[in-house]
Amino acid sequence: MGTASLIPKTNILGLIPHSLTKGRTTIGRDNTNDIIINQDTVSWQHAEIIKNGDQYEIYDLNSVNGTFINGKRIKHSVLQDGALVTLADVSFVVKIDQRREDAIAGMVYCRGCSKEIHKSAISCPHCGATQRNMGQGKSKVVAGVLALFLGGLGIHRFYLGQWWGLLYLLFCWTWIPSIIGLVEAIIFFCTDDDAWVEKYG
Repeated sequence: MGTASLIPKTNILGLIPHSLTKGRTTIGRDNTNDIIINQDTVSWQHAEIIKNGDQYEIYDLNSVNGTFINGKRIKHSVLQDGALVTLADVSFVVKIDQRREDAIAGMVYCRGCSKEIHKSAISCPHCGATQRNMGQGKSKVVAGVLALFLGGLGIHRFYLGQWWGLLYLLFCWTWIPSIIGLVEAIIFFCTDDDAWVEKYG
């Protein structure tokens, strides 16, 4: 699935087409939303759209007047090309560019829960973990060295902010984590610099 956009069907001042390029897009009347709808019938925090892998999912945030897909009230739904999304009485048409984009280039792994999220996400839509710490990116060399010498203890995973380093500790007596650490060290050292920055900052 390609890039999605919301095209306004309701004529409201300031409402323009919006590309869903972020991992999480919020919609509502409050000025903190990504898509601001100045309409009394729309709740302050009305709905949110999450880019989950190659699909877009919309969630109603307990709005007063509801969120509808093609006239049916929903709490959660996967967006399809051409669908009519209505928030209270404000409508948008979903447009999805069907040209296949490089999904891997736009996705990274959450440092908190390890699920795939869009690289532009400041926080994970699944666990809420902060993703971007400007100027505090993780070094590929450091991670590789830690994986090589301390991989059996999962130290490289802790360095990368990944909780599953605990699994390495739990099974370190089997020597399996040490072997995995050796393989991961090789993978880290062979990873392209741009790809490393995209995944680990």
